[in-house]
Amino acid sequence: MPPINIEAIKTTAESILSHPTWDILLIFFFVAAGFFYGISAGKRRIVSALLFTYVAMAVFPLVPIEKIANLTDVKNIFYVKSAIFVFLFFALYFLLGNKKLRFGFSKGESWWQLFLLSFFQVGLLLNTIFSLLPPEKIKILAPVTREVFARPETKIWWYILPLLALFLIKRLEQREK
Repeated sequence: MPPINIEAIKTTAESILSHPTWDILLIFFFVAAGFFYGISAGKRRIVSALLFTYVAMAVFPLVPIEKIANLTDVKNIFYVKSAIFVFLFFALYFLLGNKKLRFGFSKGESWWQLFLLSFFQVGLLLNTIFSLLPPEKIKILAPVTREVFARPETKIWWYILPLLALFLIKRLEQREK
């Protein structure tokens, strides 16, 4: 195994932080928004949103995207696909989700659980949206974004890790009872 080049990592980090690309800023925004949403909505709504993301991902391939794209004036198919997926997600979330709005922590909710679930929710959504990009557009993403969210090899991890987190949190809750 080759030694880790700390100087190269430091230079890359400084470059990213001094000139962040749009995708790095977008990811930061979504992670921050996801965390604050997690704090304000609570664990139950985050878990619901996570499950609705999986349902939207299952229904999405059944949508006649080309027919819908032909009905619109939008030339970029990525925008059509993204809009359809986001619409599916929000339609499921608002139509099937719990109608009661609740803000703040509930008894037994810890900040790390909310952060972990919010992070996985946002990561799964970003991975799904970036997977809709054409391959030539994926190449222009920042290396960190491309490696973590846009590589086809990471898709399986973004599918599995949220479920593992739900399982582990559930097991911890059962132990505490």
